[in-house]
Amino acid sequence: MEPIGKLEFPVLALREDSLIPLRDADALLDSTAHALSAGYFDGLRLVDSQARSARVAGARRLSPETQWEFLGAMLNQRIRIELALGEPAVLGLEELRDLIVETLRRDDAWASSADSDELVEALAECATASEMVWCVLDYY
Repeated sequence: MEPIGKLEFPVLALREDSLIPLRDADALLDSTAHALSAGYFDGLRLVDSQARSARVAGARRLSPETQWEFLGAMLNQRIRIELALGEPAVLGLEELRDLIVETLRRDDAWASSADSDELVEALAECATASEMVWCVLDYY
């Protein structure tokens, strides 16, 4: 298991049908009780600005739990979480670009955006993984 501290931010959080750029560790680790209980982080793929990719192997709440935990989830309470990552792999530049574009096309929010085609064109011009991650963040 890899610690989250080895990621170089910003990072992209990718699921099968969504892509969210995250500027810093706080944006990733400050979450909601509902997201944690609903399994949002299970299998989430994180790609950092150096093209290192790792899946979330585990997520747990850092803030103290109470007997009223179910109420916190229903009210979408803000919590701090800790993530454990699986073994990282380094993606090639084209592999990263293809992953981003494929995910964008499956993400309804991005696909319906007027900027999505412009973003795909901008990604084609990026020469490094860092440029790609920042490009997505700028369009977000």
